Amino acid sequence: MAESKIDSTLTKNDSTGIHLSNIDVSSGKGAVSSGLYLYFNLESDKAILQTTISENDLEITYFYRLFKDKILIGPNIGYFYNVPYGGAMIVFSPIKYISTLHWGGWSFGQPDRKMESDASFLFGVNSISVNAWRFNASYCLINYMKNKPQHTVSLKYTQAINKSFSVYTDVGWDFKNENQLLKIGINWKP
Repeated sequence: MAESKIDSTLTKNDSTGIHLSNIDVSSGKGAVSSGLYLYFNLESDKAILQTTISENDLEITYFYRLFKDKILIGPNIGYFYNVPYGGAMIVFSPIKYISTLHWGGWSFGQPDRKMESDASFLFGVNSISVNAWRFNASYCLINYMKNKPQHTVSLKYTQAINKSFSVYTDVGWDFKNENQLLKIGINWKP
């Protein structure tokens, strides 16, 4: 499952239609992602279409923009380790520097096993992020299938290269598995 890569400060430079707003490529281990990931967002004044592609995950989320982007809400579908899943995602940004993510999904079968006709709980993700300067600190609570809850914290640092490109590193800790999380990435905005 991929992490949401919505940047609530995206500029709307084309009010007549949909445009590519950013592409993000990352590698490493994060709270809900592991391996090589490609994210890209298409957006309009009313919605954002986010697509995520990785070795074991294909995911599409369609966000409706509400209250000047203070709330992004929409359906989420995907294919994770050979099983389809669906659910909903909400990003709530009450003030400029704080946002929360709430995401739930149900699958048709267990990952890496055969598909089933009955939907069952796959995951629930709740996180809070605080942005200051080039830093983003976050806490994430993950409930995955019937496993014990997973608590993670991370600190992300982003450095602009030029007007369109930036690079970042994200260092964190997974308390359940007692693992360090480390991810690097590059982001492009037209």
